[in-house]
Amino acid sequence: MIDKELLSILACPETKKPVHLAPPELLEQLNGRIRRGEVSNRGGQKVESAIDGGLVRADGAFVYPIDDGIPIMLIDAAIPLTEADTGTSAQETARAKRPHAEAEGTQDAASAQATDP
Repeated sequence: MIDKELLSILACPETKKPVHLAPPELLEQLNGRIRRGEVSNRGGQKVESAIDGGLVRADGAFVYPIDDGIPIMLIDAAIPLTEADTGTSAQETARAKRPHAEAEGTQDAASAQATDP
C-alpha cells in the first residue's frame, strides 16, 4: 500500500497532474486483460504479470503499476486503460480532456501575442 503522504505528492511524469489509487474493480479488469495477453505498456512491452496495485492518471487514460509497493512512475511503464477497464465511454473521456486542451490553446495564444513585437 502507498503511504497517503507519498500519494499526495506523486504526479504523472508526463502531464504533472495528480494520480490516485486504482480501485479494485479496475485492477480486476486490467489483470484479466493481462492474463489474456492483451496488454502492452506505452514502451511497447507486453505486460506479462498481473499488477497488485496501480496509480491512475487524473484523466483516466493510463495507470502506473505498483511493483512490490513501489510505484513505477515512468512514462514507458504506463499501461493504457480502455473503456472496458474504466467503465468510461469514449465521449466521457473526450469531454473530460476538452477543457484542459482548450485552456492550453488559450494560454498558447496569449503567450504568442505577448512575444510578438
